[in-house]
Amino acid sequence: MNTDQKIQKAFLQLIRKYHFSEITVTMLCQEAGISRTSFYKNFSNTAEVLDEVLESLFSEVDGVQTELLGYKKAEKVPLCVFVRSHPGLHNLFNDDSIIHTVIRKFVEMNRKEYLDVMHQRVSSSDSELIGLLFFQLNGCMHAIRHMISRSDEEWAANKKNIDSFIISGFENLPEK
Repeated sequence: MNTDQKIQKAFLQLIRKYHFSEITVTMLCQEAGISRTSFYKNFSNTAEVLDEVLESLFSEVDGVQTELLGYKKAEKVPLCVFVRSHPGLHNLFNDDSIIHTVIRKFVEMNRKEYLDVMHQRVSSSDSELIGLLFFQLNGCMHAIRHMISRSDEEWAANKKNIDSFIISGFENLPEK
């Protein structure tokens, strides 16, 4: 495991116990078993670590919800399913101090694919579609936070309702 990976692994361990704003470079170095010099050869600060961790995590997520929107069979899981199936990450998605960073990173990583998929079906502008994506992600994050500790049955019912809501909204966008 290289130093970058050790630091990311340490971050994921610490985020289980602490809010992002409480995690320091010193804590990361101790958890990773590295020196501060090694840390600074890879990252400038904890925000850069967060960015790398999010990029790694979001590479496992279907950023467009291709299956839900009837575009194609999803190769990855939706964000809400990913978060629910990784309890150790719950603090990362429940931390008010970084939730906007999390959402912006998700949009940054999925923007092109999302626009490509949506423009095949609707005539909305890029700006309108990205606004919808931010709207959807903010709702998704709040639903995750609300339902995170609920039973699987409650979760499934809530997800079904949200999926229906997303689909009906999508179906009412101006067609191409």
